[in-house]
Amino acid sequence: MARPKQVSDEEVFRVAQRLYMLRGHQHFTVSELAREVDLSRAAIIQRFEGVESLKRVLSDQALTYFEELLDSVPRQRTGASLTELAVCIGEMLEGRAQLANFLQGFQTDLADEALAQLDQRRTEALFNAVSARMPQLDIVEHRAAVEAFVAHLGGTLLQWQVLPDEVSPADFLRERTQVWLRLAGIASE
Repeated sequence: MARPKQVSDEEVFRVAQRLYMLRGHQHFTVSELAREVDLSRAAIIQRFEGVESLKRVLSDQALTYFEELLDSVPRQRTGASLTELAVCIGEMLEGRAQLANFLQGFQTDLADEALAQLDQRRTEALFNAVSARMPQLDIVEHRAAVEAFVAHLGGTLLQWQVLPDEVSPADFLRERTQVWLRLAGIASE
């Protein structure tokens, strides 16, 4: 007779999601997950049909969470909505290690077709979220403005990586987005 499960699949998955978001695809390990939930590596691998299968499911769920967060920001074509979107992205980050792991794994993900498709979906979700909130500008076409704002977000997060720990990514994104909006001639309120 099989032993009863000590830890539910849902609990294992919840802990796995937290670790995956913190460590990224490349640094997530079943060994760390096993220690956290007090199960063997073999038990986790058996439950989820292998390490790569679990990582792909976690990647997909992380992306769904990202899409839902972006969708939670009001879809008004205003500077205030763009600022709120930037802050939302900053609030997703739990720390510099999470961002560093994401950036480090990004190139590696492109070698895996399934992960590359998820990265493409994430890029499209961000582009569409910005596009839905970007006001019409007289100085540049809409797509160029959206691309510039997405580049602003990425560059700002890279700048934040080297700031003192007391500066939150959400606060830094808010501040730098206000500057970007002024430069673009977009009212922030």
